[in-house]
Amino acid sequence: MDIKTSSFRCRVCGAELANKQRLENHKKVHSRKRKIYAYGDPYLTWLAYQGIQSGFR
Repeated sequence: MDIKTSSFRCRVCGAELANKQRLENHKKVHSRKRKIYAYGDPYLTWLAYQGIQSGFR
């Protein structure tokens, strides 16, 4: 699937979904985990978590 043609992209993580219903279900994943994100952005929080795990922070 070409990136430019896909209209169902997740704003939070950039994942491509097949249709609108899957996109809606995918968004619930982010809203469910929102409490965990210390940096507001899942990717930044994930990077920071990786840093803590490997001792680089």
